[in-house]
Amino acid sequence: MISNNKKIEVERSKFAQKEQELENKITLGKEAEKAANKEVEKLKHELTREKQNLDKRAKKLDQKVNESEVERESLLEEKKSLEKRLETAKNRTFEIDNELDKTKEEIDKLVGREEELHLKISRLREQLQEKEDKTPSSSLEDLVYASSPDETSVPLHAGDPGYGSEEDSGYNSRSSTPIKLPNSLLTESYERNQSEANALRGKVGMVKLGLEFFAAHGLSGVQEVAKCNVPIFLDLKLYDIPSTVAKTVEVIKVLSVEMLTLHISGGTKMLEEALSVVQGTKIKLIGVTVLTSMSNEDLNELGVAREVKSQVILLAKLAKKIGLHGIVCSALEAQEVRRECGEDFKIITPGIRIDPGHDDQKRTATPREAINLGADYIVIGRPITKTASSAELILKSLI
Repeated sequence: MISNNKKIEVERSKFAQKEQELENKITLGKEAEKAANKEVEKLKHELTREKQNLDKRAKKLDQKVNESEVERESLLEEKKSLEKRLETAKNRTFEIDNELDKTKEEIDKLVGREEELHLKISRLREQLQEKEDKTPSSSLEDLVYASSPDETSVPLHAGDPGYGSEEDSGYNSRSSTPIKLPNSLLTESYERNQSEANALRGKVGMVKLGLEFFAAHGLSGVQEVAKCNVPIFLDLKLYDIPSTVAKTVEVIKVLSVEMLTLHISGGTKMLEEALSVVQGTKIKLIGVTVLTSMSNEDLNELGVAREVKSQVILLAKLAKKIGLHGIVCSALEAQEVRRECGEDFKIITPGIRIDPGHDDQKRTATPREAINLGADYIVIGRPITKTASSAELILKSLI
């Protein structure tokens, strides 16, 4: 009996022990469940917050979609407008092509007419040449008016006989000095050239000899004209590599001319070497800017993007910087050159016409216009050589 009771006690003890173990496990399970529930709550909170963020992003995306739709509608409208303009442009292009075809036809007719006129002009020139061969003619090519006298000229003042008022006389309002008249000779016989120069000595300031004369008569021709005791403006427009130009100037230096022209476009080194050659002599170097026969289109063909006036100013400032005595430009740029380069910088203006537009010169002016625009010298040729009257009387009528 005692033995059975012990067994029962042992069993109860074991059962109690197991019951305690179960209680411990249940407690641990509850704690784990509590921790799990806490983790679940945390995850729920995070998911809720993420859902809210996603809802916000979804709203923004919806807004962008709406904006894109509006922009798309706007682009479609713009596309329709561009298509309409393109269609209009195509129609206009077709019209312009038709107009061009008509214009080409008219140009062809004009070219044919021009050829006929050239033939007539050639015949008239032949007739005029026949008359000139029978009668004496002037050999003057260019006459250069200047606003500052020199020792060899006899100045013509406003108020002299045949001049009238100061304005009518061509008196340069920029300077208080009178106007003088140099001239230039064509490539004719020395006797005729010397006759003209002698006739105008005392009334002119310089004889301008150009490339045509120099090619025909060379140094000896210049020396023959120099015997008339009138200063020489040698207009050769030199343009080559620096050493060649310097050697050429060295040869010309023996002639002791008053002025010599060379292209500023030859560059700084060319100009500086030429200046070093004439240092200590009376020769004044004059820089050629843009020929008066050239327009903006002509410059563009040569790859010069600037307009004529801008190119002239650029070259004039370079000539001034290097130390040239002055420049050659048309009267149309003279005022701007004067403003940029100052009063002491000489401006010589060719392309002087009484009735412009009938020859190869494109940038022209009348004598009075050139003087009023600030030219120091104005070069006049064809208005005088195309007449048979006395050069002196024509000069006075021009001014």
